[in-house]
Amino acid sequence: MSIKQKLSEPKISSWLTSNEVKQILKISDCHLMHLRLTGKLEFIKEGRRYFYLLPSEFVPGRL
Repeated sequence: MSIKQKLSEPKISSWLTSNEVKQILKISDCHLMHLRLTGKLEFIKEGRRYFYLLPSEFVPGRL
């Protein structure tokens, strides 16, 4: 695989819980809610739980 192909690949992301995102980004519940409401974080809601999609560079040890 060429360097050009590697650079054009989408970055691997991970779905994380609210608590995991707050720990990684070092933010509060309120700040996380504001990021979600302003569309700055991609998320899904399953039941009463939110899961967030963070680019892999923000998630240490996960691919």
